Amino acid sequence: MANPKSIRKIFCAVVCLALLSPAGWATEASVIKTAFRCKDGTVFAAKFDNDASTLTLEFPGGARVVLAQAISGSGIRYEGGGYEFYGKGSWGNVVRPGQPELRCEEAEAGAKSAPEGDQRQ
Repeated sequence: MANPKSIRKIFCAVVCLALLSPAGWATEASVIKTAFRCKDGTVFAAKFDNDASTLTLEFPGGARVVLAQAISGSGIRYEGGGYEFYGKGSWGNVVRPGQPELRCEEAEAGAKSAPEGDQRQ
Protein backbone atom coordinates (compact mmCIF):
# COMPACT_ATOMS: atom_id res chain seq x y z
CA MET A 1 0.00 0.00 0.00
CA ALA A 2 1.22 3.50 -0.85
CA ASN A 3 2.41 5.84 1.85
CA PRO A 4 -0.28 8.53 2.59
CA LYS A 5 2.43 11.25 2.59
CA SER A 6 3.57 10.16 -0.88
CA ILE A 7 0.01 10.21 -2.19
CA ARG A 8 -0.49 13.70 -0.75
CA LYS A 9 2.74 14.95 -2.39
CA ILE A 10 1.75 13.49 -5.77
CA PHE A 11 -1.73 15.02 -5.51
CA CYS A 12 -0.27 18.44 -4.66
CA ALA A 13 2.17 18.21 -7.57
CA VAL A 14 -0.63 17.35 -10.03
CA VAL A 15 -2.81 20.23 -8.79
CA CYS A 16 0.10 22.70 -9.01
CA LEU A 17 0.96 21.60 -12.55
CA ALA A 18 -2.69 21.93 -13.60
CA LEU A 19 -2.84 25.47 -12.23
CA LEU A 20 0.37 26.44 -14.03
CA SER A 21 -0.66 24.87 -17.33
CA PRO A 22 -1.12 27.31 -20.25
CA ALA A 23 -4.46 25.59 -20.92
CA GLY A 24 -5.68 27.14 -17.67
CA TRP A 25 -4.87 30.58 -19.05
CA ALA A 26 -7.00 30.11 -22.17
CA THR A 27 -10.18 31.13 -20.35
CA GLU A 28 -9.33 34.82 -20.85
CA ALA A 29 -9.53 36.12 -24.41
CA SER A 30 -6.15 37.25 -25.69
CA VAL A 31 -7.54 40.38 -27.40
CA ILE A 32 -10.48 42.36 -26.05
CA LYS A 33 -11.90 45.29 -28.02
CA THR A 34 -14.25 47.77 -26.37
CA ALA A 35 -15.01 51.47 -26.15
CA PHE A 36 -15.15 53.97 -23.29
CA ARG A 37 -17.38 57.00 -22.82
CA CYS A 38 -16.01 59.74 -20.56
CA LYS A 39 -17.77 62.23 -18.29
CA ASP A 40 -16.89 65.06 -20.72
CA GLY A 41 -18.46 63.22 -23.68
CA THR A 42 -15.24 61.85 -25.21
CA VAL A 43 -15.63 58.35 -26.65
CA PHE A 44 -12.60 56.28 -27.59
CA ALA A 45 -11.82 52.72 -28.66
CA ALA A 46 -9.65 50.43 -26.55
CA LYS A 47 -7.92 47.18 -27.52
CA PHE A 48 -6.47 45.11 -24.66
CA ASP A 49 -3.90 42.60 -25.99
CA ASN A 50 -3.24 40.17 -23.14
CA ASP A 51 -0.56 38.25 -25.07
CA ALA A 52 1.46 41.42 -25.75
CA SER A 53 0.53 43.06 -22.39
CA THR A 54 -0.50 46.24 -24.21
CA LEU A 55 -3.49 48.56 -24.48
CA THR A 56 -4.12 50.49 -27.69
CA LEU A 57 -6.26 53.62 -27.33
CA GLU A 58 -7.80 55.24 -30.42
CA PHE A 59 -9.14 58.74 -29.81
CA PRO A 60 -11.42 60.83 -32.04
CA GLY A 61 -9.53 62.51 -34.85
CA GLY A 62 -7.23 59.51 -35.39
CA ALA A 63 -4.89 59.88 -32.41
CA ARG A 64 -3.66 56.37 -31.53
CA VAL A 65 -1.39 55.38 -28.66
CA VAL A 66 -0.06 52.01 -27.48
CA LEU A 67 0.53 51.63 -23.74
CA ALA A 68 2.45 48.91 -21.91
CA GLN A 69 0.95 47.10 -18.93
CA ALA A 70 2.32 48.42 -15.62
CA ILE A 71 2.21 47.24 -12.03
CA SER A 72 -1.06 48.02 -10.27
CA GLY A 73 -1.98 47.50 -6.63
CA SER A 74 -5.55 46.70 -7.64
CA GLY A 75 -7.27 46.71 -11.03
CA ILE A 76 -5.37 47.49 -14.24
CA ARG A 77 -2.79 50.06 -15.27
CA TYR A 78 -1.07 50.82 -18.58
CA GLU A 79 1.35 53.65 -19.38
CA GLY A 80 3.67 55.05 -22.01
CA GLY A 81 4.54 58.23 -23.89
CA GLY A 82 3.07 60.48 -21.20
CA TYR A 83 -0.27 58.64 -21.28
CA GLU A 84 -1.72 56.47 -18.53
CA PHE A 85 -4.87 54.35 -18.29
CA TYR A 86 -5.88 52.83 -14.97
CA GLY A 87 -9.11 51.43 -13.64
CA LYS A 88 -11.13 48.65 -12.14
CA GLY A 89 -14.30 46.96 -13.30
CA SER A 90 -16.06 48.92 -16.04
CA TRP A 91 -14.46 52.25 -15.01
CA GLY A 92 -11.17 53.73 -16.15
CA ASN A 93 -9.22 56.97 -15.95
CA VAL A 94 -7.17 58.38 -18.82
CA VAL A 95 -4.24 60.72 -18.27
CA ARG A 96 -3.03 62.51 -21.42
CA PRO A 97 -0.09 64.90 -21.72
CA GLY A 98 -1.13 68.48 -21.01
CA GLN A 99 -4.85 67.66 -20.67
CA PRO A 100 -7.19 67.09 -17.73
CA GLU A 101 -7.62 63.52 -16.51
CA LEU A 102 -10.75 61.83 -17.87
CA ARG A 103 -13.06 59.56 -15.84
CA CYS A 104 -14.64 57.05 -18.24
CA GLU A 105 -16.97 54.06 -18.24
CA GLU A 106 -16.99 51.17 -20.65
CA ALA A 107 -19.54 51.92 -23.37
CA GLU A 108 -21.89 49.40 -24.94
CA ALA A 109 -20.25 46.69 -27.04
CA GLY A 110 -19.75 47.84 -30.60
CA ALA A 111 -19.76 51.57 -29.76
CA LYS A 112 -17.76 53.65 -32.21
CA SER A 113 -15.53 56.63 -31.51
CA ALA A 114 -17.37 59.95 -31.57
CA PRO A 115 -16.84 62.22 -34.58
CA GLU A 116 -13.99 64.68 -34.13
CA GLY A 117 -16.27 67.64 -33.39
CA ASP A 118 -18.10 65.70 -30.64
CA GLN A 119 -15.13 64.89 -28.44
CA ARG A 120 -15.72 67.59 -25.80
CA GLN A 121 -18.77 69.26 -24.31
